[in-house]
Amino acid sequence: MSSINVDNRSTRWSAAYSYSALPWWCVACPAVLFVILGAICHGPNTLDLDLDVSHWVQARNAFWADPLSTFGNTIGEAPVAVGVLTLSLIVIGLLKRWQDLWFVLVVAIGRLLSEFLKGWFESPRPTADQVRLHETFDNFGFPSGHTLTSTLVAGALVYLIVQQFRNPQIQAVLGLCWLLAIGCTAFARIWVGAHWLTDTLGGALFGIFIILLAANLSALLVKRWPGASPTAAP
Repeated sequence: MSSINVDNRSTRWSAAYSYSALPWWCVACPAVLFVILGAICHGPNTLDLDLDVSHWVQARNAFWADPLSTFGNTIGEAPVAVGVLTLSLIVIGLLKRWQDLWFVLVVAIGRLLSEFLKGWFESPRPTADQVRLHETFDNFGFPSGHTLTSTLVAGALVYLIVQQFRNPQIQAVLGLCWLLAIGCTAFARIWVGAHWLTDTLGGALFGIFIILLAANLSALLVKRWPGASPTAAP
């Protein structure tokens, strides 16, 4: 009887952490939208929509604008991403949750490979004669690296946490937190004059694509890796 109870607990544990893959068309949608937006932004011309949005955002002189900008920029910094993903890998490795381990690894690899995107689209950043600049950069703007990073970091944390809570209300709240994190970084990058709206949308779309791709690939990799199961029994 004791052996049966242990087996049942192990089965429930494995079922709780064996996540289903999404339809591949769901993964492809943000990638397609990203490519279309990148084609629109390609070249030296600045969109009127980008100018209008930047002027509107930079006109916000409320007390919350500067702290919100600081927060949004911080969560999009590379050291924050490296720290969060490294800590996640350590904790996941200790817990032997292999599917989550693959997920974080794919997210990290996706962020590294995304460094080559800006040169493909050659979309210029805002200039001093267009907006108020708090920062200056020599490279291209599309997609926004900060927005991409915050999308990945917040999205990875939400993905890992949401697996533990099957309650739809909790999942909805976590999803909203993800969107708020993306919005904060997008606002911050526009407010400091580092990016256009389309740059931040591009970063968010590509980040969502990587998160969905990592979720699907991790579900496949954990089945193919010899000797690995979605998680180890406690």
